[in-house]
Amino acid sequence: MSFLLPGTASRALASATASASSSRSFSTSIVTLKKSNRARGAARKSPRNQALFAALSSRISPRQGGIASPAAAAGAKSGKKASNNLEPAEGETLLTLEQACEQLQAHGAASRPLNAFEVHIVTSVSSHQTNALRGRIAYPRDPRTKQERLLIFAEEGSEAAEAVKEIIQNEAASSSSSSSQSEPAIIVGGSELISQVLNNRVTGFTKVLCTNTLLSEVSKGLARSLGPKGLMPNPRRGTVVPSDDRRSIVDAIRESKGAMDWRSDKVGVIRGAVGRLNFDKEDVKKNVTTLLDAIVQKVPTLGSQQAAQGAGQAKEYIARDKRSPGELKKAANIIKQVHLSSTQGPGIKLDLRDVLA
Repeated sequence: MSFLLPGTASRALASATASASSSRSFSTSIVTLKKSNRARGAARKSPRNQALFAALSSRISPRQGGIASPAAAAGAKSGKKASNNLEPAEGETLLTLEQACEQLQAHGAASRPLNAFEVHIVTSVSSHQTNALRGRIAYPRDPRTKQERLLIFAEEGSEAAEAVKEIIQNEAASSSSSSSQSEPAIIVGGSELISQVLNNRVTGFTKVLCTNTLLSEVSKGLARSLGPKGLMPNPRRGTVVPSDDRRSIVDAIRESKGAMDWRSDKVGVIRGAVGRLNFDKEDVKKNVTTLLDAIVQKVPTLGSQQAAQGAGQAKEYIARDKRSPGELKKAANIIKQVHLSSTQGPGIKLDLRDVLA
């Protein structure tokens, strides 16, 4: 015969109850797991998920990166060889860039001439490299409707500051006859601008340049303010210039006002405006060609020192000869699809044999 101290019986009863509850809970978890496994199996067998699984399982080799098209995935599953993405799929109609521009302009150029031509470029870059797929580009005709507003940190009396003041005077003289701007396109000053930016007395700027002698002060005072906005000056991006070099600041201003940044998303798709509906088709074509050439040149250098050194340099339009069949095939291995649309218009898939030629 055993005796329990006061309170021990209640603790033993509570322990036994918890043990039984845990056992029932464990049994319930096993039943739930079996049911969820059966549900997953049924979901896998659905036609939609089988097609999705086939598309995802048809990834091309890691050396090339990317995901094959659904047509290629279906061909791989049936044992058929996937066709070249330069050729349209069966029953698919592809338009040239000129034809696409005509359709989109007919759709909305009369009522909304400033709506943008937007391009969507699908690349073959694998997901672990997409963060490095970015660059700067100087379009032959700027597709932006608003002018960049520059904030420049330069010491009073330095060569850089004097060069900036000359540019401001020249722009003021050229624009006085046409229209007066409510806000200056360029704001220049020394370290006193740091407190003005922090106190929101200087706002509305879209790009920031800085001389090398003021970079440490600007970094210390404005890193938390400019950094999250992507405006912090960086030597690698060409936004930090020598204070004693007039030519460098002039080039940096020209590039900042004319160059645009482009970058890939997580799945290797690049989007951006390449014109306005009131642009000539030739202007749109030059802008699209400039962007595509920049991407084709950038992809083979991803992860190399060459890519890091040229990260802040803007690529400009360079007239070139048509690509040879071999060069066209290499470009098509990088650029998988190109779609052109307008702000409120449909998306049109372009013929790669036309836009990459």
